[in-house]
Amino acid sequence: MTANGRHLQLSGRRGTPADWVEMSRAALGGRIELDPMSEPIFNEVVRAERIFTEQDDGLTQPWNASTVFINPHGGLVAEAWSKLVYEWSVQRCESAIWIGFSMEQLNLLADSTLHPMDFSLLIARKRIAFLGEDLQVLGSPTHSNYIVGLGIPANRFEASFAGRGRFSHGQFAVARSGLLDDEQFGGVA
Repeated sequence: MTANGRHLQLSGRRGTPADWVEMSRAALGGRIELDPMSEPIFNEVVRAERIFTEQDDGLTQPWNASTVFINPHGGLVAEAWSKLVYEWSVQRCESAIWIGFSMEQLNLLADSTLHPMDFSLLIARKRIAFLGEDLQVLGSPTHSNYIVGLGIPANRFEASFAGRGRFSHGQFAVARSGLLDDEQFGGVA
């Protein structure tokens, strides 16, 4: 595998750094109940109440959780996105944060019925320095990143990731008065 593997299909084992986890936790209202694509070493940083490991195969499990945090395995991005959207749409997951390792994933997901751009989206100003399997920073990141919030009030999403990049709110973003008006959400309140 090259250092710049397009979606890390050979080894998708990359952890989210603590500062991004804490911003995600704030966006989720202070609690991460489930990380459905994790492993014990990365959960030392995430501190989710429950995790699904590769052996549990989170893609086959119901995600019954009020809050979900997911940094999907590189080789399973389309499957993981489809599963997240399904779990959210059938209300087994109330709110979620999706950590996008590469902006190229937005292209990969372009044909999805619901796209990351349909929700609250942050295009990160700087690349996220992901963690390796030893929880050490993996040198210079090679991809630009994005974060998606499903079922999270837009003002809380923006406050949690303030100063980290550019925000966009699609048709399924959750509007809240005081920050953005309903017209910016196409009338979705």
